[in-house]
Amino acid sequence: MSSVLKHEAKSLDKRVGPKDTQKTWLGALSWLFLAAGVLLRLAQWLNNRSLWFDEAMLARNIIARNPFELLAPLDYAQAAPVLFLCLVKAATVLFGSGELALRFVPLCASIVGLVVFLLLAKQFLESRYVPIALFLITTSPILIYYSQELKQYSVDVAVTLSLTYSFFRLLKSDPPRKTHLIGLCVLGSVATFLSHPSVFILASIATTLIVMKCCKQLNISFGRLFLIMLPWVVGQGVNYILFLRPISANKALLAHWQDGFLPLPFNVVAVKTWYYTASRFLSFSGFPVHWHVYVWLLVAIALGYAIRRKSARLLMIAMCIVYALAASVLGKYPFWDRLILFAIPLLILYAVLGLQVVSREGPAVVRSILALILVAPYLVWLPSTLIPIQHEEVKPLVAYLDLNRQSDDHVYVYYGAWPAVQYYYRNKQRDEAFWHCGRSSRDDRSVYLADMDTMRQWHRVWFLFAHGHLDEEDFFVSHMDGSLVEKHVEHGASLYLYDFSQSGANKAVASK
Repeated sequence: MSSVLKHEAKSLDKRVGPKDTQKTWLGALSWLFLAAGVLLRLAQWLNNRSLWFDEAMLARNIIARNPFELLAPLDYAQAAPVLFLCLVKAATVLFGSGELALRFVPLCASIVGLVVFLLLAKQFLESRYVPIALFLITTSPILIYYSQELKQYSVDVAVTLSLTYSFFRLLKSDPPRKTHLIGLCVLGSVATFLSHPSVFILASIATTLIVMKCCKQLNISFGRLFLIMLPWVVGQGVNYILFLRPISANKALLAHWQDGFLPLPFNVVAVKTWYYTASRFLSFSGFPVHWHVYVWLLVAIALGYAIRRKSARLLMIAMCIVYALAASVLGKYPFWDRLILFAIPLLILYAVLGLQVVSREGPAVVRSILALILVAPYLVWLPSTLIPIQHEEVKPLVAYLDLNRQSDDHVYVYYGAWPAVQYYYRNKQRDEAFWHCGRSSRDDRSVYLADMDTMRQWHRVWFLFAHGHLDEEDFFVSHMDGSLVEKHVEHGASLYLYDFSQSGANKAVASK
């Protein structure tokens, strides 16, 4: 009996060795980071901050239109994928038009992105480096921020990761399984209408599959490849003709994103622009300036490893960025800030892969130090992810105004605060005679002076400011010819009450 027990114990030791135990702990750590990332996003969503300028303008489009009307170009210089708009519209129909409902789709997309990133990282990296990648993406301040922003950018991230994971899964078997082929075909067709940068991912996947087939590295016929990609091409064509072409002709949007179009790097100025864009991208991703060289070095090592190994999967990810840069050079897609949020997880994967390559043969202490250097900025940012996000807190000021405004008080709303005010008064009655929307005149401030002259004819006027440009709020305040009765300041917004009964203009009227 004892010999049998010893034999079973030895067999168990073989089945569950130190490596298996290590993998179990690493897997548990990855899921722990993922759970923490979900909780961080839920907490920020439940914080329910005020809608700010851009969000409020998009919300007005979604609330005021039915699903069919959302197919037309949006008002107020807004642009978003049509399927994203319809999903948000569905959320408002189900849950109402409050901030939580409007931000429900971005929240869900962000959580889906975390789960898919974990699945992708397990195929992309060795098991001991997966928790590092998970920690970076779950604690990324910018990814947490856009998980509760009424914009499509967290959806871009989820779509990018889903397409990439679907491509990786396709290559796991040779020949590829029919279910994987159909899944990638359907996902690519839907992604076209859900995420604008999905075109770069689909183009990268298509290019990689065609090259692999030509090099006899893919056991599939050209006919099947054609059938998979045809719906993508048709979908992109329909999407461009019906939805993207009007956006590309919008002069206001083009002017706003003009700095995001890269020049051909053929002179010193153009090279500096590329360098500045790359640096800005890393800073936007959460890496401070002193980390840029280290991160780019890791990315370069990962790229060299992919080229040396002739790994189609690894090179496909790099190709996504190449296509995005090419579109920027052609003036079709700005490589700038939130429009390239989709590329942050790809950057993280490549940086951690570079870390894996450079520290693979080194001792554990060296691996730990190199990993700690990479995650150090995110460790510094970690406490800030626990602080409720605020942007332009108009909501509490509107609530205070409702409670304290007298019936004959006038309200002047600075033009940058007007979209949010309109959103928060969507279900309330406003006497238009007492409400005044300021005019946007950044280049000619005499218009602001004229607005204030008009306000001085009333005795009590509330001034609400948000989304200010430079020192425009200070300009207004410095030219007030009245008595300040109250002042209330919230993050990114402020409310003033002035009494003009003793102002010079009203005294002159009274003397007459």
